[in-house]
Amino acid sequence: MKILLGLVGFTFFAWLLFLHWKKQQSAPLVRFYFFSLVLKLVSGLALGVLYHFYFRLGDTLAFDSAAIAMADLALTKPYSYVQLLFTSSISEPHIDIAQFLHQPRSLLLSKLLSLAYILSGSNYWISSLYFSFFSFIGFWHLSNAIARYFPGLGKASFIAFLLFPSVVFWSSGVIKESLATGAICLALGYYLELFKERNYSLLPVAILLLSLALAYGLKYYYFIFLIPPLASNLFVQTLSSKLQLRNNDLLKTALWVLVLGTITLSASFVHPNFYISRIAEVVSSHHDQFVAKSDPEDIIHYNDLSPEIGRVLANAPLALISSLYRPLPWEANGMMKLSAALENVLLLSLTILCLFYWKSWRVRNSLLLVYSLAFYVFAMATFLALSAPNFGTLARYRVGFLPFFVLLLLSGISSSGKFKWLA
Repeated sequence: MKILLGLVGFTFFAWLLFLHWKKQQSAPLVRFYFFSLVLKLVSGLALGVLYHFYFRLGDTLAFDSAAIAMADLALTKPYSYVQLLFTSSISEPHIDIAQFLHQPRSLLLSKLLSLAYILSGSNYWISSLYFSFFSFIGFWHLSNAIARYFPGLGKASFIAFLLFPSVVFWSSGVIKESLATGAICLALGYYLELFKERNYSLLPVAILLLSLALAYGLKYYYFIFLIPPLASNLFVQTLSSKLQLRNNDLLKTALWVLVLGTITLSASFVHPNFYISRIAEVVSSHHDQFVAKSDPEDIIHYNDLSPEIGRVLANAPLALISSLYRPLPWEANGMMKLSAALENVLLLSLTILCLFYWKSWRVRNSLLLVYSLAFYVFAMATFLALSAPNFGTLARYRVGFLPFFVLLLLSGISSSGKFKWLA
């Protein structure tokens, strides 16, 4: 029976893939479609192999166990399964389900995975293809939107979202980052369409909102760091258009900062962990938990980080630098850390090049978008490094902002006109 369901699940996956490919014939990056797709799908399978046969522990294995129990529940007690899906409660839950009943984000991922398991006969590998494909749809949509509305950034967007090694790997497979980053990219792709074309029809708006809701459900801090700069950009651009302020960059920047501050303060009330009165305590608590279960050589060492806002801010610069560029090769003590270190050397080299050519940046018409992406990248990079100082964990977590950082660097380099292959 499971083999038959597996064949059905794989056939349905192939049909979805074919439908998506047919709609991409006029996409700016269509020549990279199959290469990018295969890279993403293989990366998701490789992640599963890594956790199943090398680490032999991790979130993806716990999700697998919970989803199997949920899929079995759907077959034996369908009413209880539907109750679990919509209310997150169940009487006498299986032990693999019970572990997530008080972890809403992990429970949501397990529910979504159980749907794929019902379709595929609880086949982890076929379900991994579904998760990776959803992520690919989001990344593909955003990279093509960038290529469409910013023609000089087509190759840069391809590299940043569809080719950069750790971005592809950690946004694939059966992990929360796979769906959350795919949802964020899908939302941003439609945001660009709304922003550039002023097309507020129902379907794009609905997809945008649903994608943001999914991202919030899986990784709420993606949502909290992303909404303020994007809403500020949209508000200021709309206002400047009505007041004819398009050439007044200084005034638009001042308005953007003012609106950003107001919306950020409001966004801090969206989740208890971001309440102004609690955020330093939350950061310090998460930091201490990671330090307690990590080897000293595998963590960022801060200077007296404590649950005081002053100490958090004092350590923020080190957190930002470490999040973006560490570990470096001399800090690597294993293959995983070495691969991350080599990638960080590349990021550091791109940053130096970008700074060298900063005077040639041509971003006037998109200045606020650049500000918005920079705020998102730097704010989330700092927060994640403070809260999760383990280098291995951070390598995975930073996939939420890394492609945008790479895009910013490549856009700065390409605008110099010295690197024709990026045009």
